[in-house]
Amino acid sequence: MDTKGKLEQAARSAVPTGDFQTTVAQSAAQPDLFDDIGNLFETIGQDSFYPCLRELMLKVTPFDDLLVVLYRPDGPPTAPYTAIQASNEPCGSFAGGLYRESPFYRFSQSGQSGLRGLRDLVPSDFFDSHFFREYMRPSKLVDEAGFTVQVDDGTSLVLSLGRSRRLPMFSDDNLRNLDRLSGVVEKAVLRHASLVDLPESTSIEHGRTDSVRRKLGEFASEVLTHREREIVGYLIRGYSSKACANELDISPATERVHRKNIYSKLGVRSQAELQAIAMS
Repeated sequence: MDTKGKLEQAARSAVPTGDFQTTVAQSAAQPDLFDDIGNLFETIGQDSFYPCLRELMLKVTPFDDLLVVLYRPDGPPTAPYTAIQASNEPCGSFAGGLYRESPFYRFSQSGQSGLRGLRDLVPSDFFDSHFFREYMRPSKLVDEAGFTVQVDDGTSLVLSLGRSRRLPMFSDDNLRNLDRLSGVVEKAVLRHASLVDLPESTSIEHGRTDSVRRKLGEFASEVLTHREREIVGYLIRGYSSKACANELDISPATERVHRKNIYSKLGVRSQAELQAIAMS
């Protein structure tokens, strides 16, 4: 059985047959995207850039989730943008090291750019892999396609389009239609990345590291509440607000309030900074 057949078999085995749609209605003619591309370039450098890019790609082919992952050579990945509609959000195990087993991460580290489907990247034993068991199956994803953009030496952005169990796998036509956007996506993402502050992973201004480390090591138990210390444990492992809230059985809004208080008390400004100190 080829890779595509194995992917579909794995997806079907995870859900009842009656719940798996085998077709997606598509327009026979591709929509005129000139205006949409123009609108996208007008949003470069603004918060609306990735939502606008998502809408553009949805006009080409349907998908559920868009996850933009920034990979740096000096620390764990960060996510400049997420639009998770159907699958589970990536949890701490992904940022904590599982990302190194991702086919898209490995492709990004090759220095190449462009669109690839999951089946173009996975080895023959992928469905027996630790990554498939620990990430793909629990995530409820059936298939992924990813645009990889090399930002600079060792730093890359992967725009992962995910299909959950309510959609079939990406067809060859789907991938060909998306690939026609590769040039637009790369140029727009590179320009946007040059105008905004990309999320840091381990980069911290000189002079702040020692003071933050002391706060974590010596004062955290005194200044943080029991609940805040619990949340710190999840934050340094890379859990999102939603994933952390699920683990603690609290609302994401409550988790975000705790997170804001933690950052203020410890003198850090981001989850990535907290992770960097904990890992150093």
